[in-house]
Amino acid sequence: MSMSARTKVTVIIPTYKRPKECLRAVKSVLLQTFKDFEIIVGDDYGKDETGKLLAELDDSRIHYFDNQGKGGSASKNRNLCVGRSAGLYVTFLDSDDFMLPDKLQLQYDALCDVNDEVGFVISGTRVVKVHDGKYYRYKDLIPTAEGDIREAYFGRRLSCYNTSLMVRSDALDAVGLWDPAVGPYDDSELIMRLLLRYQAVRVNDISTLWFDHDGDDSFSNDQVARRHGLEVFISKHTDLVSNYPVWATYRIKELAKALFIAGKAEDCRRWLRRLPSRPSVSLQLMMWGSYVPGCARSLKVLYPIFFKYNKPSWLEVESVPLESLIPGKYLDAMRPILSH
Repeated sequence: MSMSARTKVTVIIPTYKRPKECLRAVKSVLLQTFKDFEIIVGDDYGKDETGKLLAELDDSRIHYFDNQGKGGSASKNRNLCVGRSAGLYVTFLDSDDFMLPDKLQLQYDALCDVNDEVGFVISGTRVVKVHDGKYYRYKDLIPTAEGDIREAYFGRRLSCYNTSLMVRSDALDAVGLWDPAVGPYDDSELIMRLLLRYQAVRVNDISTLWFDHDGDDSFSNDQVARRHGLEVFISKHTDLVSNYPVWATYRIKELAKALFIAGKAEDCRRWLRRLPSRPSVSLQLMMWGSYVPGCARSLKVLYPIFFKYNKPSWLEVESVPLESLIPGKYLDAMRPILSH
């Protein structure tokens, strides 16, 4: 296939037991002002109506795949989808999120005339909390840097999700795909590998709504996965601990706290000793507390109760209708898909 005939953009959508949400996500891609794309949907369940609903859209750009047990996680699912893609550029959309109509055009235009040192573009993402079926506006992630973004990212002045990106397919091939071993940190770890090798350009417009569903998983299962994934993540990139102390301190503190709460006192102390600088007072107290017999064990019992009843700050404000979260210039175009 010639370069001119090759599909310009592939949109990757992994899904699992979300037929109506996935339909909305796919419809948001079909509303794009940019038309030269393909949609790869990888279904890790395959026993509900997802395939049927997408087939009814009758659009040849939609390619639905039942993974038939070959996936098993969002990262493995995305990797399967990338292997099926043909686009010069790849972008990502979780099946419960959606794009705003100009996303593909804005990101494609930003990448069209860049040099080989630029591997990806970051655009704005609106983060929405979902609790008991109600929507809460949480924050807007607007990219704060471009070019070599390592200092901004590792200094925690830049944050983005996989849905914020469009990546050159050859750049994705060069750094490798998602690593399932890091669990829920798979997006962060892949983004990190991209920015360590390539420069970025940015689009300041909000182009994606990212929905954070509260309460989908039990506290214990979520914490076990996060603790294990984070330990693998940091261990995989130990060279970055001394090079980027702000990033290392944040991640090691996060891991040490998780280990302490889980009653793993020795592991907690082991990671605290790897901090690149003198620990804060709170971390020193955690270190001392890990030596107190029964302290960590008691916290292991009490923390899930605290977690359950401690109301996060975003729940202290009124919920909002979904329509109010859409930038005004897109509302008329998006309205047909907002009630699925």
